[in-house]
Amino acid sequence: MNLFKKSRLKNHGFTMIELIGIITIMGILLIMTVPSLIGTLETNEIKRYENFKRSIELASETYVQENMDKFPVLENAEGKVFISIKTLIDNNLIKKVVEDPKTEKKVPLDYTVMVSKQIDGTLNYEFNNINASPTGYVQDNLVLHYDGYIKPVIENNSQIWKDLSKSQANGVMIGFDSANNWQNNKILFNNNNNVIEAQNSANLFNSDLSFTMSIVVESLNMYASAMPIIAKNDTTSSIYTTKGIGITNIYNPQSTYVSIKSTEKEYKLIAFDTPSVNFPKVTLTVVKDSNNIKLYKNKTNIKVFSIEAGYGSINSNTNIKIGYNNTINVYSVVIYDKALTPTEITKNYNIDKIRFGVE
Repeated sequence: MNLFKKSRLKNHGFTMIELIGIITIMGILLIMTVPSLIGTLETNEIKRYENFKRSIELASETYVQENMDKFPVLENAEGKVFISIKTLIDNNLIKKVVEDPKTEKKVPLDYTVMVSKQIDGTLNYEFNNINASPTGYVQDNLVLHYDGYIKPVIENNSQIWKDLSKSQANGVMIGFDSANNWQNNKILFNNNNNVIEAQNSANLFNSDLSFTMSIVVESLNMYASAMPIIAKNDTTSSIYTTKGIGITNIYNPQSTYVSIKSTEKEYKLIAFDTPSVNFPKVTLTVVKDSNNIKLYKNKTNIKVFSIEAGYGSINSNTNIKIGYNNTINVYSVVIYDKALTPTEITKNYNIDKIRFGVE
């Protein structure tokens, strides 16, 4: 009899109600602990990335302090330089293989740290997680690149803005005050005589099928018919009397326009919805493919025009000039002998944001 009772007790399991109770309790415990566990993991990942980022920035700080004579621009208010990962590796400041803890992938050697002079005189170091140097821009079919951080130089008694592309279409600065017109990262156009004319620009374009022109610009005093034209087809000296393919800013009672002017037609493209005598720092890009002319404000396509009969061509006779008859700052000019894709335009814009503070 006793043996029978023991056997029954030994084989006794959980009832259905007991199992449901246990599962419910376990579920409640999971609900309580899993978010906390995930939060802890996310916090640890953020800390790892911040430590990784900070180590690169500290290495850049060491490099700049040891090589300050290489960076005279940092003596100026709001000056900036960009230090590549490769430079830090070559100077034995970080290990040869740098891995991003977020992606668990190697950091490209051309990614940069931005070093910027603050208003209070201190230097700030920020890892960009992108190549924000001039070489970070789309390079395919690049035929002209003027960058505001490149200080003009004097050559043969002329003030020259160096072209960073392989074309070496250096810009001759006409009518500028060499002491005042370059301001850390931009060229100030402040009178009607200010013109930059690209040398050897006649052979930059292979054909009229496609091209892209982009300018980072900030208007300080804009009125009717103010025109930074960046390509034109004739050889007259005045940039203002000649129509060209470029960007024209027009102020009127309704709205502010950016126009594209050809030798035959003028395409007015609305760039700003409200009238203003000034407009903020923006990247304006004109793209021509075989059938259309498009205008981008920063990375957004805001207008498209179909090419019509009589469209003025861009060809081997095209001269490139930058001019304005009121006050603007020009930070960058980039020209391609092809139509950039939206992805490529976005890539260049993201660099403009870091380099020049475009909105």
